[in-house]
Amino acid sequence: MPLLDLVNELLLSISENLDSERDINAFSQINKRLHNVLNTYLYRHNVQLLESSGLWWAAQHGQEATTRKFLEGGADVKAKDLFGWTPLSRAAHDGHGTVVKLLLDTGMVDVDSKDSYGQTPLSWAAGNGREAVVKRLLDTRKVEVDPKDSYGQTPLYRAAHGEHDTIVKLLLDTGKVDVDSKDSYGRTQLSWAAGDGHDVVLKRLLDTGKVDVDSKDSDGRTPLSWAAGNGHDTIVKLLLNKGANVETKDKNSQTPLFLAAEGGYEVVEQLLRMRGASSTEDLYGLVGLYTLWSLST
Repeated sequence: MPLLDLVNELLLSISENLDSERDINAFSQINKRLHNVLNTYLYRHNVQLLESSGLWWAAQHGQEATTRKFLEGGADVKAKDLFGWTPLSRAAHDGHGTVVKLLLDTGMVDVDSKDSYGQTPLSWAAGNGREAVVKRLLDTRKVEVDPKDSYGQTPLYRAAHGEHDTIVKLLLDTGKVDVDSKDSYGRTQLSWAAGDGHDVVLKRLLDTGKVDVDSKDSDGRTPLSWAAGNGHDTIVKLLLNKGANVETKDKNSQTPLFLAAEGGYEVVEQLLRMRGASSTEDLYGLVGLYTLWSLST
C-alpha cells in the first residue's frame, strides 16, 4: 500500500517510532498532507520529550507563529534552561515585544522569575534598552519594579549603566524604585552614571532630589571622585552645582582633585580648584599639582 494511502493514525504511529526530532521533521516534509498531519505532532514531541526547548528558540528569535504553535502544543512557559532563563526572560532580553505579549497573555508566566544571575525579565529588558518590552512588563502591574540581582543591582541600575535614559524615566515614574540604593560594591546609580560619564541620566537622577551626591562606595569613593578620576568635566560641573564635597577622601586618602590631576585632566582640576579644592597631601605624600607635573615630565 502506498504511504499516502495510510490513514492518519498509522502515519502518526510511524512518527512515534522515529528516533529524533530531525527524522520526524524530515518525514513531515515529504508532502503537504504529511506536513499537515505531523506538524502538530512535531511540536508536541518537542514539548513532551525535549522539555519545550523549541520555545526558547522561538522566543530568542522573535518567531511569533512558532511561539503560538508551541503554546498550543502545551509548552511549559515557566520552564527554565541551564542558566535559569525562561522563554519570557529570553524574549525580554532580545526585545521581542510580540512574543513577550504572547507569553504574558497565557496568564501562566512568572513575570519576576530570576535566572542564575538573579536577573528578572524586567532587569534584562532595562539593561538592554528594550523600551517597548519594559513598558509592556510594567503595564501588567504585576512585575516587581526594583528587584536586586546577584550583584545587588536593580533594573534602574541596569538602565542607568546602559545610558538608557527613557527607560530610567519609565522606572522613576513608577514611584516604586529606591533611587539611592547601593549594590554589592557600595555604589549607587548616581555613582555609576558619574563614573561612566552619562550626563543625561545623571541629571535625571539628580532632579529627583532623592540622591545623596556624596554617597561613598566600598572604596570610599563618591560620584564626584569617579567623575573627576575619569575626566568627565560635564558631570563634575553638575555635581558641583549640587553641592558635592570637593575635599572628600577615599580609602587611599585621595581627593577628587588628586584623582583628576593623576589622570592629567586639567579642565577637571581647574573646575575643582574654582570650587575651593586644595592640594592637601594624600597618604603617599603626593599632592594633586605635583602629580600633574610628574606625569608631564
